[in-house]
Amino acid sequence: IKIAVSVCVYVIPAIIYVLWNKGHICNIKKCSVKYAPFVAVCLGLLLCASALQKYLIAYVFSYRVPVGVQQDGLLITILAGALIPAFCEELLVRGVMQYEFSKYAGGFGGVLFASLAFTLLHFDLQFFGVYFVAGIVLGIVTHVTGSVYPAMIIHFLNNTFSIALSDRLTFVAIERIGGTLLIIVLA
Repeated sequence: IKIAVSVCVYVIPAIIYVLWNKGHICNIKKCSVKYAPFVAVCLGLLLCASALQKYLIAYVFSYRVPVGVQQDGLLITILAGALIPAFCEELLVRGVMQYEFSKYAGGFGGVLFASLAFTLLHFDLQFFGVYFVAGIVLGIVTHVTGSVYPAMIIHFLNNTFSIALSDRLTFVAIERIGGTLLIIVLA
């Protein structure tokens, strides 16, 4: 159901936009390999921000971040919770929306507006800060590389990381084992 909703909410509007503009494909183009170090640094920053945020929520509020992953369903969870959202959300938000916003508001304005749209599309005030920061990072990556594909890869890896490690991070935080050291390392 989540996959069908993602396709309906993100991919169909992007396809309609491309067809309406006679095949104009916006930021959906190949990316040069020369941007690999920049993309790797942005991925590292995003993973650290995500881990820090999950840890702080668990440590400060003793709240366990729900993941709902059983070992036998890990592949389906990664497909539905990491791959499909990364592809669909980036296609619409950075591939189409950021491109259009940038035409009228400049590069920085495009990144800012697309990041806000990305954050609001998640309907989650608890994680507003992380979604907004992630949107800024993904927007900058798309702006610098001129392609949405690196943002899709970073988004997918961040979601996969979140699925795979959130339960472990919250366990560490709830048990308060090495809490201060872990928070310093993540920061």
